[in-house]
Amino acid sequence: MKILISALLVFILVQSTIIFAQKPSRTAPKITSPVSKFDPDKTDESKPEDSANDFAASGLPAPEDFGGAPNDALAAALAKRLTDYDEDNLPLLITTLQRAGFFIINENQKVLYQPTTGSGMGIAFYDFEVAGMLKLSRRGFVSSVEQLSTQIGKDTPEIPPSQVASLMMRDLRTSANSSNKLVRFWARLIVELGKNSQQSVDLLSTNSATVPLSVIQTSLWERRLIGDVIAFAQNASAKNRFDQKRDDRLNLVKANYFSPPPCQTNDIESLVMDASSLGITTAHGQFLEKIAETLSTKGSETLGKIGFRLGLVNIALSWAKLVAAMMTLKGEMKIEDPMPLERTKNSVEGQSREMTARVWAEVGNLQFLNCVRLALNTASGLDFSMPSDGPLAGRDIAWELTDDASFSGQGSSKTGKFDNFVNLKAPEGAKRNPLEQITDDNGESKMNLVGAPKIPAVINKPVVPVRKKAGIKIAVAFKSSRDTAQNFIDIGGAALGIATGGPIAILGIIPELGFRMKWDIRKLTVPVKDWELCTEDWAGTIEYKRTFSQSTVVKTVSRKGTRTVNELTEITWNLNPRRRDMPFDTPPIPADVTVRVKNSDIFEGTGEADVCCSDQASKDSGARIREAITLNVDKSGKSPIKVDLSDNFLLSLSPDLSNYELFKGTKRRSFTVSESACPVDEDQTAESTTEEFANMIITPLSRTKTMRRLLKTGESVEEIWGTESFDDPLGGKIVYKWTISRCGDL
Repeated sequence: MKILISALLVFILVQSTIIFAQKPSRTAPKITSPVSKFDPDKTDESKPEDSANDFAASGLPAPEDFGGAPNDALAAALAKRLTDYDEDNLPLLITTLQRAGFFIINENQKVLYQPTTGSGMGIAFYDFEVAGMLKLSRRGFVSSVEQLSTQIGKDTPEIPPSQVASLMMRDLRTSANSSNKLVRFWARLIVELGKNSQQSVDLLSTNSATVPLSVIQTSLWERRLIGDVIAFAQNASAKNRFDQKRDDRLNLVKANYFSPPPCQTNDIESLVMDASSLGITTAHGQFLEKIAETLSTKGSETLGKIGFRLGLVNIALSWAKLVAAMMTLKGEMKIEDPMPLERTKNSVEGQSREMTARVWAEVGNLQFLNCVRLALNTASGLDFSMPSDGPLAGRDIAWELTDDASFSGQGSSKTGKFDNFVNLKAPEGAKRNPLEQITDDNGESKMNLVGAPKIPAVINKPVVPVRKKAGIKIAVAFKSSRDTAQNFIDIGGAALGIATGGPIAILGIIPELGFRMKWDIRKLTVPVKDWELCTEDWAGTIEYKRTFSQSTVVKTVSRKGTRTVNELTEITWNLNPRRRDMPFDTPPIPADVTVRVKNSDIFEGTGEADVCCSDQASKDSGARIREAITLNVDKSGKSPIKVDLSDNFLLSLSPDLSNYELFKGTKRRSFTVSESACPVDEDQTAESTTEEFANMIITPLSRTKTMRRLLKTGESVEEIWGTESFDDPLGGKIVYKWTISRCGDL
């Protein structure tokens, strides 16, 4: 039967692939008016993709399509990626929690994302907790089993903190070998996160309860423990006794942090989404057995006290995660005019421009946070203080060249030499190393961008101007260089109001090495005018971008739902003109080209996943399914592009992309059943990864207007620049952009 079910899953996936391979109907091509004029000397300021930092404004992003059925290998793979805190991993964390069997709900307890295996563990995280646990973990905040057990067992001498810690560690090791796949995956995930942490530790082999746990690990452990205690309290005899002894301070804030006051607290049991699933996925059997031993002598007293202390731990963690989620780190970068920055033609430094960066922390919805704080103080008897926003003063800040101006981008990967066209130079009085700057009281830092010396020099030689872009990014540390003690938990300048030595000391500061890590805040792209020896070949940069987006309603015999297609292709050619010292019969040199493709084709809805179901009514109702097909390409190589400028100065660009390898990428297909009246398989997931080529049909640019000017730099120089946008025959939007030049008898 198992083999039959697996075969049916493969059949379903193949049939789904056939359906998804059919292209959606697209609009007829439409030629738009050309927009040939643009400013090639304009600076551009941007921020890195960071959905966790943007949570207060944008909410949770969509989960990432990664992994299949929960198993040991998937736990290891997810943990390895999650602990790479340089990446925007909030979508992956959402997926991880789904794979581990958790619901994710919003402030109104509406389910945003559900487990990928039926009802999962039956317990939920709030959306703010998901964003908050990631932000706290990557900024170096930790807890430990010792800190958790100290709080949980504080009022129960019959189960003292040391015994609570021992039982928790033993239960984790038992769960890591559980026959229940979700329980095993939950435990293995916590273990693998420890192995991949900065202070790597194997929780399956250590007996120490003091080893640091990231806030992600702590949240996973604490939430499962809460679920187990609730399930224990809800059984036939324990629930009534538990309710009689339960204190109101067990309540958890309802997290209506986008709703107006008055704020109210909500029972901790509101996190339970499915009581039956909660009971069959118990992960703390030995701890619960110890509590059960006290029922005959203590009645519900021990259970009530442990439940109360768990409630306090949950409140403290929730407040920390709420403030972290609502805190947005912001920055801005400016550079003095005029632009572009011009590089010298000889072996001395070129022009210099002063840059200024300002970084600050901004707390969203302070009125509501204060309302929540007061409600928590009343519910818990603790005293939480308000976070504060403002400039990040006295912080370590790093200035770094990036993109084409980086070490690899400026030629080292091709020539083995640092062919830099710009340099960073610290202002007088500051540390010389741009990576070791400190913000002032206003959260500001200054740095000079300088044109690099031209070696070999091209002075008194015919040269052509070549437009380049210098990327400069800033990254900031979250611990103040001026406050070496910093005994409060600080998120980018905002004190959480939970002292590490306070009444609920569950979080601490990671050792100095980790806590000094810096995080990218802002990026500035500066136009630079470089000089190259003049030839009749075109020099400069040509960019191509194609986007397509379409959402359609699917109503077929086998499927009902929504299909969303998004396609992005970006190609950049850096032209390589022949030099005058080359033989006259030297053939044209192909351009250096980069190709990036990011396509997705996602169906969400109901389908005939239950082909083995014997009950017709259940079969007719179908199953909730999600199929995601993604294709990603990121390649560099050589490829020519033909540039033709007609006698009446109309530009045509004809890419030659016969180098197929530039378009080879990774195609991933995942098929997940999240709800089913009669599941075809307990895994309910199938996936595949293959190599595949992206669409190589690139629409050329034909006879378009362009900006043009003639210069005199030893001989006649022709420089053209512009942009053009139009719709392609498949309904995509195409944008070309060019800044190129040449010299000769013009």
